[in-house]
Amino acid sequence: MSAKPSSFKPDRVVTVPLERSYTYDLEDTGLSVVVRRPVWIPAGLRALVELCTDHPDDEGYSTLSLGEITLNDLGDRERLSRYLTNLEKGEQAPNWSYVVANFFGTVLDTERRLNRSVALYTLLRPSDDLLLDIDGWALLAHHPNILFGDGESAKSYLSLWAAGRMAQQGRRVLLCDWELTGEDHRARLEQLFGSQMPRHVFYQQCSAPLSQLVDSIRHNCQQNRIDFLICDSAAFAAGGLAEAAEAAIGYFAALRDIGVLGSLTIAHNTKLVRKADRGREKPFGSIFWHNSARMTWLATARRAEQTIVIQLACRKANLTQRPATQQATLTFEPKQTTIVLRAASPEEMVVDPVTPESVLDRIVACVKDHPCTRDTLAKKFPEIKAVTLRQYLSRGKKRGRLIEENGRISACDTSVTHSCDTVATP
Repeated sequence: MSAKPSSFKPDRVVTVPLERSYTYDLEDTGLSVVVRRPVWIPAGLRALVELCTDHPDDEGYSTLSLGEITLNDLGDRERLSRYLTNLEKGEQAPNWSYVVANFFGTVLDTERRLNRSVALYTLLRPSDDLLLDIDGWALLAHHPNILFGDGESAKSYLSLWAAGRMAQQGRRVLLCDWELTGEDHRARLEQLFGSQMPRHVFYQQCSAPLSQLVDSIRHNCQQNRIDFLICDSAAFAAGGLAEAAEAAIGYFAALRDIGVLGSLTIAHNTKLVRKADRGREKPFGSIFWHNSARMTWLATARRAEQTIVIQLACRKANLTQRPATQQATLTFEPKQTTIVLRAASPEEMVVDPVTPESVLDRIVACVKDHPCTRDTLAKKFPEIKAVTLRQYLSRGKKRGRLIEENGRISACDTSVTHSCDTVATP
């Protein structure tokens, strides 16, 4: 015997984006099916689906199951229907295939109708405080930013320092962390700011993808009046393969649902960047992460015994002129860590953001003012194999950029002014 659902409450449909949810009550069974935070992805409408006893607004309700489902996927619907059938057996049990299809169809139809067009002139003008100035490092105050780079480039340290500086400027910052512990960050914060640690840097440890933590993070943001969010790091927060399109789309949809407009996400660079792509690096090498953020910064680090020098090069700025490259110097002492940020001079560039130099450019720069032998060149460029060095020397001579006389190589190119000591390894 099949039965139609005993009740459906359309007034449970909330069209406010931050609180959007749908509830299907079956009073005869005491079960409720709740769809939360639906988001459109290439495969269809993806949402968090919760099965609970009694209505979720009632006291004492309990969650039986929680997971993500693509609402228009027939396989996902059928698996959910089978689970509910096994859960609620008997002659009076509803036809769960009908219930799921009817409910999900209502959600799909409602979601398609939600985004109404408006006349642009009726909208409020955005505020003038577009950028946050963190000692010269510019971040968008009301849009998503990404800081990305190789591992061990001190991105987490730098983002914690930025959180402290923002708090000193009057903002309330929440650090959502997938990698360390609160005690680790507390020790770092004291290293950075001493006894005057900012009081409005809040911490939440995370162990699940961001899409599953939206309710918890949003609650903490509302409770602590958070106006800037830092997520460290996207590789764990995205869930699944970070470089996949679905991971980026789902991550930024969850970020929007949390409701804090300003955010900084820590991400990673690809292991190998082709020479042709230098100056156009993207988080995880993904156009989806790059396009979803409104501003991205590439961190490139050079390490010494007690210092790390980080170049911060802006790779994307949608809403403002692209900010100048910055250089952050981290100095580590037993009881204190200091960070000094200033504009990077051309000679200090770790990577030229516009015209990356080739191996031949570096060789020409090296011998321009100090002609030397092949053996000396090999010692100055230990990272270049001997056979590769011979090939570049031959190529340079054929192109008229290098001259070899009496066993010494010199440059005939006057356009290169760098010293080989200041040019980075590709």
